Amino acid sequence: MSNALISRLKAIVGSEHVTDSYTDRRAYAYVNGYGGDLLYVLPDVIVLPESTEEVSKIVLLANETKTPVVPRGAATNMLGVNVANRGGIMLDMSLMNKTIDIDEDNMIVTADAGCSVYEIMHDLDERGLEFPVAPLFTSAVQIGASAACNISGLHMTRFGRLGDNITGLEVVMPTGEVITLGSGAYKKGLGFYHRYTGGPDLIGLFVNACGTTGIITKVAVQIRPKPNFLDYLAYGWRREQAQDLTAALHKLQRNAVYDCYLTNHWFYTERAEMLGLTPDVHFVASFTVDGNTREALAFEKDQVIRTAEEHHGVAISGLAQFL
Repeated sequence: MSNALISRLKAIVGSEHVTDSYTDRRAYAYVNGYGGDLLYVLPDVIVLPESTEEVSKIVLLANETKTPVVPRGAATNMLGVNVANRGGIMLDMSLMNKTIDIDEDNMIVTADAGCSVYEIMHDLDERGLEFPVAPLFTSAVQIGASAACNISGLHMTRFGRLGDNITGLEVVMPTGEVITLGSGAYKKGLGFYHRYTGGPDLIGLFVNACGTTGIITKVAVQIRPKPNFLDYLAYGWRREQAQDLTAALHKLQRNAVYDCYLTNHWFYTERAEMLGLTPDVHFVASFTVDGNTREALAFEKDQVIRTAEEHHGVAISGLAQFL
């Protein structure tokens, strides 16, 4: 990459937010997750913008010089979409993390793309609120990347993936133009209160697109009150009992909407003995149950217990405690 282009990038974001050193570029060459050792591609330069305006200017410059741009969150994606396959500019969004606005009247949280989902969840928890999806990642997945990749996680079977709960986006288009979607697109006093404002669902163009259709710079998501009481249950089925497991899950989904996270024995291989998983258990279903009263919680738990046991599921107490 030419020194002239790097100098122009430094003029946009400041020299302290641009690096082309080999050591820094190598740190951005990997995916953080399973299969990360299979991908290794160095970007030519790393840039850390702090505002939507800076992202727009970087994209305009990239268009002018025909330089590839790859937006990157916390690098938790396992599919390689956050690796610079063709070199170019790696756009690290982690400094765009200043704004987390919680609107309790309209039950919407709005945050800059680089904000950690876990930080948002912590702020909500202090107010007795909760995020629609609890992501299953160990590092601090960012909200912009979460929207771009449409993350899944706990609560997904009840509330859907993150994309199902998004009410508004701010996006830098490939042309460098900045657009606002959802009701937030109306500048006169309206916020990101609802997604559909007439016409096609434009937000859907950017959810699950992994940054290919535009760079998300702000996200608005529906939030919910936390239940007063919460508990966890886990049941296992043998490989040949797949039909029993399927019937149990279908019945629970028909009668009530439960949070269920389905894995297999291999997911817990290193902790199988500690969690009480016997070798014959292959499928593992973890359930989250809640209620606003102890009686309501007890009723929900009974529904799961009876249904699982009717379909030959075996309780895994160690895993339930681990959850």
